[in-house]
Amino acid sequence: MMLGASVTCSACKSLVIPRVESGTLFPNTGFEITFRDFVQLLTYEAYRTQVLSVVKEWEPTVEHLTDIDAEIGAGTAQEKALIVIHRKIQGDSVKQNKLYQTAMSLWR
Repeated sequence: MMLGASVTCSACKSLVIPRVESGTLFPNTGFEITFRDFVQLLTYEAYRTQVLSVVKEWEPTVEHLTDIDAEIGAGTAQEKALIVIHRKIQGDSVKQNKLYQTAMSLWR
């Protein structure tokens, strides 16, 4: 799910960050992490070390794309690179599950 990632509006061509309307439901995959949550996991000091240890196994460059409390600008090269990494993880059920389990251990 790409919630939290910027996209170009097809009508006005501006960068926007989609928001879910109240009452909207998405199919439950069981282990999906939104892009916004993915960025939070990588930039929030209390989560960063554990999450980086997992994600760096698959994407060694991820540490250089984020920092503690970093603002990821919409449409930036940094955001685009993180979107690619997020999609790769979400597209691989083993990686998706491992990231999800790591996030759940931190959020509980």
